[in-house]
Amino acid sequence: EGKHGSLIAATVIQRNVKLPKNILVKLNNGEYSDWTMVSNTRVIKNFNNDDTRYEVVLMKNSELRTKYYDSTGMIIDPII
Repeated sequence: EGKHGSLIAATVIQRNVKLPKNILVKLNNGEYSDWTMVSNTRVIKNFNNDDTRYEVVLMKNSELRTKYYDSTGMIIDPII
């Protein structure tokens, strides 16, 4: 007979999604306004939208930078 368990944790990873407006505004009006976004990733932990993080990869000339944001648009520590 099969065993039944409980889901204890889950992570949803989505690539190249539409970013929230508050993050786009910061990117367009801040120090990275002359950089180009080359990719982004949205990470949702345990299906909780309040625990959504965004990784944004930016490029200017040949330099790449990765910035991390929470769902409110605040810069956070890297996603682990």
